[in-house]
Amino acid sequence: RGVNPQVYTLAIDLTDAAKRLGDEPHAISATPEALTRLKEAYKAFDKRAKGHERYKTMDPSIKRLGRETLFKCAALLALYEGRTEIGLKDAIIAVYYAQDWYRDLIRAVEAASESEFSSDVSTIEAWILAKGGEASEPQILHRFRGTISRSPRELHDKLEFLVTSGRVNRVRLNDPNRTMYVIN
Repeated sequence: RGVNPQVYTLAIDLTDAAKRLGDEPHAISATPEALTRLKEAYKAFDKRAKGHERYKTMDPSIKRLGRETLFKCAALLALYEGRTEIGLKDAIIAVYYAQDWYRDLIRAVEAASESEFSSDVSTIEAWILAKGGEASEPQILHRFRGTISRSPRELHDKLEFLVTSGRVNRVRLNDPNRTMYVIN
């Protein structure tokens, strides 16, 4: 496979920009319009993310995306054109790409959440099986209390998933406060 010709064009452009800017470090500034647009984008990302059930997990990444990556992308776009000031065009292009990165971040968090949930469910099932194929609800709640990260309902949701998927049966004993989970 050969090298994509765009790589050569990009290398020439970057070399040219480096010659124009010189070897000295440069402070990067932004026009008020560009700064406003970048800040608005960060606020929009954060607002959308706050509605997500895994917000606490993704909050640091959203902050990094909105406060650092977005600005760095806009700065690189300006520097690529030999400027040390971020313009509105640079901000708009940076926001355009950051939207894809935001969507990818959400997908990654959701994929990790699904894997974590599935892993916990399988671990609970294996534990019940290892106990002879049945365990009481209090035993399960006590043993797996460490898997709760958001709400006390989480563990019940995992047990409900095991029941509805047919992997275990819920058996209510004579005492209304006693429930057993039995491997199907």
